[in-house]
Amino acid sequence: MIDRSDAEAIVALVVVRLGLNGGREGERGHAGARGPKGETGQRGPRGEGGERGDPGEPGQPGRPGSPGARGDKGDKGDSGVKGDKGDPGVKGDKGDPGTKGDKGDPGVKGDKGDPGAKGDKGDPGVKGDKGDPGAKGDKGDPGIKGDKGDAGTPGLNGTQDIIRLCVDSNLPLVANSAFGTNGQVFLAFGQATPDVCTVAGTLWDFRMESQAGSNSPLTVTIAVAPAGSAFYSLTAIVFNVIPGSTSFTLASTLPVNAGDKVIGVPSGGWNHLGLTLKARLK
Repeated sequence: MIDRSDAEAIVALVVVRLGLNGGREGERGHAGARGPKGETGQRGPRGEGGERGDPGEPGQPGRPGSPGARGDKGDKGDSGVKGDKGDPGVKGDKGDPGTKGDKGDPGVKGDKGDPGAKGDKGDPGVKGDKGDPGAKGDKGDPGIKGDKGDAGTPGLNGTQDIIRLCVDSNLPLVANSAFGTNGQVFLAFGQATPDVCTVAGTLWDFRMESQAGSNSPLTVTIAVAPAGSAFYSLTAIVFNVIPGSTSFTLASTLPVNAGDKVIGVPSGGWNHLGLTLKARLK
């Protein structure tokens, strides 16, 4: 509250300020002593808002918020348009061979086939050896002495014997096999049945005949083993067989001893349909 003296001082001051005294302004008196602080007056009405200030600088970005809850799964989208076929890739290296599989079960045995057509008649076989002579008959009574006959043909230059080797028509020759006098073909030389030289001398006038020519060149060589031995040695008597030919001769000679064994040895295969090899011994 303001006391009376303070109120009068305030009024006097207002009068002086406003010039209401109508007189001449006098000298200003000394300021009185400062009175005590008055009580706070009532709050006045709110003033009008001032002009909007400039925007402040942007603040620092805040921390990211926690992730939200996972949403429900959406519907499946439509299939896209099928793209063009890509270029073929580079061919890879060949893979390692796989493990050999187990042997499969044998199949069911098929029905017996129809018999084949009857084949053509085969070629005639090689002529067989001459049979043994028959038993000697009893001596007959002496006949009447006849007239002296004509002189005979001269002998064959001292020929004493012949050597003959042969192979059956149904047994083709095999390379490095052997054949002798019984028509068989053997892979071991010692199994062949040889022809034997009855006397010491020389084999000459060699001749070989077949019923069919060979398909490829080969040789047939005479091999000899001494009496009592099964070890044969190839000689220089060699027939060179030319494809398509069936008759062969040699002018070579071969010295032999009594008892020497003789066989033939081919160097290749030959379906000869029957083969004979002969030579004279003198």
